[in-house]
Amino acid sequence: MYIASPTRLHAAHVQIAATSKKHIIVEKPLAATIQECDAISNAVRQNDIVLLCGHTHGFDPAIEMMANLVRSGQLGDVQLVHSFNYTDFVYRARSLDELDVEQGGGVLLLQAPHQIDMVKELLDCEIASVYGRIVSCDPERTNEGGYVALLDSVKCSTATLTYSGYGYFDSAQFNGWRGERGQYRDPDTHLETWRAYRERTAGGERSGRMRDRLEDGSRKKRMYGSDSEGASLPAHEGQPTFGTTIVTCERGDIRQAGDILVLDTAEGRHVIGLENIERAEFRVINEFRQAVAAGAQPLHNADWATRTVEACLAIRESAQKGDRVMLGGRQSLRLWE
Repeated sequence: MYIASPTRLHAAHVQIAATSKKHIIVEKPLAATIQECDAISNAVRQNDIVLLCGHTHGFDPAIEMMANLVRSGQLGDVQLVHSFNYTDFVYRARSLDELDVEQGGGVLLLQAPHQIDMVKELLDCEIASVYGRIVSCDPERTNEGGYVALLDSVKCSTATLTYSGYGYFDSAQFNGWRGERGQYRDPDTHLETWRAYRERTAGGERSGRMRDRLEDGSRKKRMYGSDSEGASLPAHEGQPTFGTTIVTCERGDIRQAGDILVLDTAEGRHVIGLENIERAEFRVINEFRQAVAAGAQPLHNADWATRTVEACLAIRESAQKGDRVMLGGRQSLRLWE
């Protein structure tokens, strides 16, 4: 069973499916609170089912190859991962729950899991502490439209995350205008998002009910199952990207640049081609199939996804407290042991 309902409903829907003995893929994030994540983990254990949380960008060929280079040891230990992404998330057509932090919306729970997923893959370990700040440029739209976070791992390596969803700068230009699924991204995408947003809101002159109806109609045109041109899964034209990620090791830096990796060392610059562009979604399905059919333990299980949610919520807590937040008692030393 595939659960892609709003985040606030994940725990209830997993409980229903689990008690019916259905194996489950659930969209990220696993849930909106740690308590709901724990309830999901308990339902999985009690009913002896497989649950996989559908994070995908850790499966991107570029991230996987960078992780393999790190684990090979040829560049020494990883010291730093820097990941940044500038998108138009906030002003795309959204349902209310996607914007409302109280319902599991905002960029921390809906976007940060992608970056944290990639960071855990590249650091080859879990996160030990978080220091974060939240950006709210338009509170009428959402209270969480951007963030900056410093993540220390249990192996003393560090990651920095930056995300803005306010639709100005577009970081796709650093990857040859590749979109999140590898499709060509028009350089005017953000301008079009703003044009459509202004049309829906009409300078504030429309009534709230009219704005909500237009917002919902625009959002549904992008959803799978709609007969709209934009609702189908785009064909891969190149490598998928989620912003730009740079990995610093003791003896070199690795970064994705569209359809290649660039490796900079003291000996010079090396370009590594990325030929595998199998959809990350298919690899999620394959991990799920291996767990159900062959009994393999999936990496992206409920406990793994709970730690991702914990790191996301820690960014929020740190921003509120103005201090570092330690992640308590859930972190294992290495992902690959």
